[in-house]
Amino acid sequence: MLKLTRFARIFRLMKLARMLKLFRLVHSAESSVQVSPLFLRLGLLFMNVCFLAHVVACMWHWLATLPLDPQGCVSGRLECFGDDNIEDGSATWLQGSGGSQDTDTNAKKYVAALYWVFTTMTTVGYGDIFPMNNIERVFAVGVMIFGATVFGYIVGSVAEMATHGRQNPAAQSLLMMRQYCEEHGFHQKVVNSVRRHVEFWYQVPPASGTLGQSQTTLAGDVAFRC
Repeated sequence: MLKLTRFARIFRLMKLARMLKLFRLVHSAESSVQVSPLFLRLGLLFMNVCFLAHVVACMWHWLATLPLDPQGCVSGRLECFGDDNIEDGSATWLQGSGGSQDTDTNAKKYVAALYWVFTTMTTVGYGDIFPMNNIERVFAVGVMIFGATVFGYIVGSVAEMATHGRQNPAAQSLLMMRQYCEEHGFHQKVVNSVRRHVEFWYQVPPASGTLGQSQTTLAGDVAFRC
């Protein structure tokens, strides 16, 4: 049975803490940078896609580090995943694409893995990097299904933003709020409070008591800071 420490390598590669910190920085910059909500949503969508591709690329590289014996079996397991059409069942996509785990740098292997992920998720599939054993084939099938779903979601989201972005009441209210605050020279903390209130107003039903309490708090905050 594979040790849990081997599986933990994937989390060290992904460096999730840094990625989550980046998302928090982007969310905080949303308040201070005057960016159109449409471009902001496009930027966040692009970041989400890159993050997902990064995670899948790390998993794809991790598969190449699994200890397979010449019969294509994971060391310590009884299940074999070899292929009779492959002379050496322990071959991985790194060897199949002309790479070498011993000589290639981590940067080159990461770029190759990320390249495979994007060509697979976008249904391009050049075929220069391909799975060499059944473990990698099963994973590749999952990535293809996942990629088709993500690709459809991206196309739908971009079309929705292009068609209804300017007609979105929340986006219009935020844009008018920013213009009003700029004209009257409101403090940045007040601008942030108003922005959060507008976003909250479109998420909470008007009949909610929480919304009324939020309006009272915001009015007092604006009067105090202005």
